[in-house]
Amino acid sequence: AYCVATRPPESDCELEAPAPDGKADSVEYLEWRKGCLHSCLFRHPDLNVADISDQAVALLAPLSAEGYKATPFLDMRSLDHGAEACRFVVPVLQLQELTTWGNERGLKVGGRTVGDGVHFIFHLGHTGSTLLSRALAEIDDTLVLREPPLLSWIASTFAKASTKQLAALWKSPVLPVLSRRHGEQQTVIVKAKSAVLRFLRPALRSTRDAKAVFMYSSLRTHLTVLLAREEDRFPDAQYEALEVKGSAFSQYSVGSSAFEDLSVPKRMALAWLKRMMFVTSLPQKRILQLDMEAFLADPSRHLMEVADHFGLELGKREANSIVGDERVFGTYAKDSSVTWGSAMQTRLMAGRKEMFREAIEEGVAFARTLLSKHKALRRLEGLIGA
Repeated sequence: AYCVATRPPESDCELEAPAPDGKADSVEYLEWRKGCLHSCLFRHPDLNVADISDQAVALLAPLSAEGYKATPFLDMRSLDHGAEACRFVVPVLQLQELTTWGNERGLKVGGRTVGDGVHFIFHLGHTGSTLLSRALAEIDDTLVLREPPLLSWIASTFAKASTKQLAALWKSPVLPVLSRRHGEQQTVIVKAKSAVLRFLRPALRSTRDAKAVFMYSSLRTHLTVLLAREEDRFPDAQYEALEVKGSAFSQYSVGSSAFEDLSVPKRMALAWLKRMMFVTSLPQKRILQLDMEAFLADPSRHLMEVADHFGLELGKREANSIVGDERVFGTYAKDSSVTWGSAMQTRLMAGRKEMFREAIEEGVAFARTLLSKHKALRRLEGLIGA
């Protein structure tokens, strides 16, 4: 229905026209129809995947370039920034079939090869990644995709997928959907959810030029933030699926008595260790690791560093202007209607440190015990936090 309503001028894609007599099931006609659908859905990102139902049906809604920039995330909250009266549904399986069909024919997406000019932000959760993504969206010719639901849904639904299966899902349907852009000159930056960290490996394998920023915080800071938000704790299934070798993690595999006996602070510390080890096992030349506290202390310098990593043009004057913009750095990253700033962040952290002091120390002590027992983990010693 969307493709019928938005048929490009001078296009022969009359999708409402009846098939030629006797050719409704012909290979030639079906190829033509798939080509029209692919052009409609993947020429640009005007139709955003806002949600995936329990029946694996994608809800799509129109979203303008301004809407992509304004919405905090691309989930159902994006509907407030799009054409509210328009809704379309496509089964994920059909979306996958169409992207596979396009990949096999080498069709371009957004005017470029699938994956070309697409970079990523992965993170531990509550590390300033949303704020960074909002700042990057202020740079010309940059399209930022904040937590695309299709990526999050696949990570959750296929949490137990093998490395090979994960790579296949990344190739189709994920990467073609993430590669759409408003103009071929645009660079796409995908800010993922913290729970999809396992996709960092296939993301870096997308193309030879794909790069990622990994935002993290010290274990002590991580516990201070997450103990107040247990609902955001890294999922056990995702922890188990991360491909990290080491006796520390095999000893505490999900479902084992050793794992089940762990308290929440210890599980958080274990998940922090495994994620940090996972990231350090990947090609470091293509990953910029960015500490949250360092970013918040000098956002202008680190914003330029990230821009350079992604191949974006950003001078000092422009970076300072972005950092000084109250719309970007003066409001809560996840809700621009809420005023936010460094003073509020400092007060919040101080209160949480006091409230969760014993639990924080429990998690830190457990991590230090593991470091003392497992030599491979000791590379993380400087990141535990004083």
